[in-house]
Amino acid sequence: MTDGQSLDKEVDVMANIKKILPMLIFILLPSFLLADNLKDLLVYAMHNNNVILSDIFGQKAMLKNVASAKSSLFPTIHLGGKYTRLDQRSPYRPGDVYTGSITAKYTAYDGSKRKSTIAQQLQQAKSLKFDTLAQKKQLQFTIVKYYYQIKSLVATKKAYEEACKDLKAELQREKKLYKIGMVTYNNVQSIQAALSNDIYNISSTNYQIVRTRKMLFLQIGKNVTKLQSSVIEPPKNIQATPNNTIKALQSSAKALSYQAQSIDSAYKPTVNITDTYSLNGYGRYDAYHPEGQTNQNQLLIAINFLIFDDGAIQQQKDAILLQKSALQYQIVQAKKTQSINVELARLNIQTIKHQIISSKNALMSAQGAYSIVTKKYQVGSVDYVTYLDALSVKTTAESQYKQALNNLQIAYANYYFQTNKNIQEYIK
Repeated sequence: MTDGQSLDKEVDVMANIKKILPMLIFILLPSFLLADNLKDLLVYAMHNNNVILSDIFGQKAMLKNVASAKSSLFPTIHLGGKYTRLDQRSPYRPGDVYTGSITAKYTAYDGSKRKSTIAQQLQQAKSLKFDTLAQKKQLQFTIVKYYYQIKSLVATKKAYEEACKDLKAELQREKKLYKIGMVTYNNVQSIQAALSNDIYNISSTNYQIVRTRKMLFLQIGKNVTKLQSSVIEPPKNIQATPNNTIKALQSSAKALSYQAQSIDSAYKPTVNITDTYSLNGYGRYDAYHPEGQTNQNQLLIAINFLIFDDGAIQQQKDAILLQKSALQYQIVQAKKTQSINVELARLNIQTIKHQIISSKNALMSAQGAYSIVTKKYQVGSVDYVTYLDALSVKTTAESQYKQALNNLQIAYANYYFQTNKNIQEYIK
């Protein structure tokens, strides 16, 4: 072949590639676009998970309570009106009386009860906010687990399918050899049994994949059919901060302190001021049934003291303070739990890294051994038992290696979760 002919052939090949490339893109692009990556799933779940949405509405309701409590610091104004008619007029009273009034009410002093109530509800709102943040981070970690569990199950299914492919080929070969009397019927049955067992395992794995996808659907709020490859960055110089569960407990403890102050205010005087201005109009009046006053302003100042309650208020306050003490112990325990979980998460990462090295070596050895045993089995140097053992070891090694890789991603996510970081920020 001349240089000119070689060049023409390369040009033809390139032209064919240009023709085929758009078709390949057209075929593969929809599959890529329909697949979901881990970060997008986490974003979608934060806006569609029913538990998160419920917590958000709970926060809004709590903030409404706070706004209502703040409004109690201001005076209230009331408008009123009244019409009185006497069919048979009484002496010195007109037959019709029209009254309009405006009343202003204000609590001048209540022993700081309202301010304590506002502070209490603000801390309760903060506690609920931290609970929601804790729920979100727990949701993120749960989704990550399901995501990589599905990938591990898919890898396991693929390993079984490859084993089935090899077994089917060997089964056909064994049947041909059996027909000409070169192998026993036991050889054929053993290969068939191994093939049936792998088909059973594929069916079982399929169910686990469907089940895990359904659990993922419950967390995210939409069906997930295909998963793109997503990688979580290895933790580097990550410092743990108190998790949101601890912060929620701390806010709840502060809320109880303010509640105790609110209860204690019952022992202090309450001063209420009421000012009412009235305008009156009259009808059907005469000298014998004269008009009354045309306007009137009434100022009322009321002071109330609690003199005796047999210690009821104090006991309520003591009960609240005991609840606060109980929360303090929960906070101490939560801090210890987080510290241990961070340590275990770090250790788990190192353990899985060693497992990956071991499983990779095991896989390479199993693949090499299977290749050698298959050749020997096909020439009759080893029996079917040795062949099936080598195939089983290879299938298990393939599954374990893929599972170890996915478990490492889960371990990374767990470390970020335990250190109170946003997993979403560490996904590539």
